[in-house]
Amino acid sequence: MSFKTKFGIYWQLFRGYNLVILALTLYLLRYCIVVPILSACGEQSIFSHASWCLFIFSILFITAAGNCINDCIDTVADAINKKEKMIINIYLKKKDGMRIYYIFNVLGIACAIYPAWQAQSFSLFLCFPFTTILLWNYSYKLKRKPLIGNLLISFLSAFPIVLLCSFEVNHLIIDNSTAVLHLSLVGIIYGGFAFLFSLIRELIKVMEDVRGDGKARFQTLAVVIGIKKTKKITLGLIILALVALSAFAGYFAMERAWLIFGTTVFCIIIPCTLLFYKTVKIKNSKTCHQASFLSKIIMLSGVLSSVPIYFYIVSSC
Repeated sequence: MSFKTKFGIYWQLFRGYNLVILALTLYLLRYCIVVPILSACGEQSIFSHASWCLFIFSILFITAAGNCINDCIDTVADAINKKEKMIINIYLKKKDGMRIYYIFNVLGIACAIYPAWQAQSFSLFLCFPFTTILLWNYSYKLKRKPLIGNLLISFLSAFPIVLLCSFEVNHLIIDNSTAVLHLSLVGIIYGGFAFLFSLIRELIKVMEDVRGDGKARFQTLAVVIGIKKTKKITLGLIILALVALSAFAGYFAMERAWLIFGTTVFCIIIPCTLLFYKTVKIKNSKTCHQASFLSKIIMLSGVLSSVPIYFYIVSSC
């Protein structure tokens, strides 16, 4: 097997594109928003260069391990839902996949030791092994349950953002209330955005995978209540997202921050409106693909919105 083939196999197994987007999210959030806020408040980041790299690697290792065990457990459903993308039992034995899962979890937890030690917070360190436990429970149990598994994976999608802000807030909690307030708002806004759109995408995915999930006897929301009712819940969440995004854009319009306003409207609100239309058109699992892809684009646009916010923070100082 060539290197290119092996790379493609592991790239697919670990969801390489998702890992790149996750790393980009944390990088842009830190350097475009968190660090400028700290500088404006006369503070410095808790992370050294080494601890920041280890923090990123820890999250990427644990996320990759979660993706790996998900494929190891879901072979029956995946054989129907995405046969052409299957890795386990096609290119890799299940026992090899599980071995990779354990190794990556150990690496992820080990990488978290130094950043947590530098932050002098054992509770922040515990967040990393706790995340591995939640991902294990999701893959083995909760993914088969209606809605609760979707809520959990959406929470875990937002958790790295909240964790980043928590590390920074941890050493400011007494000293600088202004920085604490601003960083807390960053965690709430960006974490909330990640949670909401991850949940929307999760519900679109359960509609897309309803046939294979039914065969595997998973009790997902689309299996239990059907595509039609799941679609109504998804549309309600998209409306909620549009209301929140409109309020966000409206605030920056009042602040005359036109770059942020324009970016939010054209790169997030308009695609979100199109997502609503695409979701309305969903009739069966085959018509979900475009809506699922569009939800990814919106999430990426949300990440890139940190760039105009950087210029807003810098110009305001």
